[in-house]
Amino acid sequence: MTPVARELLDRAGVDRAGEAVLSTLVTVPAGLDLEILVSAVRAVVDRHEVLRARLDPDGRQLIVPPGDEVDVRSWVRRVDAPLADRSVLVEEQARAAVSRLDPSAGVMTQVVWFDSGSGSSGLLLLVIAHLVVDTVSLRVLVPDLAEAYTTLAAGRDVALQPVPTTFRHWARALAEDANTTHRTAEL
Repeated sequence: MTPVARELLDRAGVDRAGEAVLSTLVTVPAGLDLEILVSAVRAVVDRHEVLRARLDPDGRQLIVPPGDEVDVRSWVRRVDAPLADRSVLVEEQARAAVSRLDPSAGVMTQVVWFDSGSGSSGLLLLVIAHLVVDTVSLRVLVPDLAEAYTTLAAGRDVALQPVPTTFRHWARALAEDANTTHRTAEL
């Protein structure tokens, strides 16, 4: 666990850990394909393994199962979104997406595609539990998802760049750094 995740769990508890989220709403081209989107989400989840983590019952650690044990299809939804009704619909769907997060069951991510029809650009909402993402990481996930979708839509296999630092390594490095003389002097 990172210090932020521990603090979040201390404040909210295991049962409410999925209520602390980071989200982003991006414009997507008209004519998105749902199955390609699901496959693109799968590619991103395979690359960023912490997205498939589940919180252990005590809230002490994140357990990351193999990628083939996670049904990302259930994390992705398509919603008809006429241009006139989109803002209310986005708010409703954002609340619903947060309510579907379940860190103890390994549901850390929700993706909602607001399809405005073949002639209009749509929106894509990503909602991710704060236990597994921060603002910097979120800015990496969006381009990875776009790259994966574009590659798959072109009929090619996805080959995202390897993650340079795993979440596990980063979390451990943070914990070690927190105990250094330099950091304790900051207190």
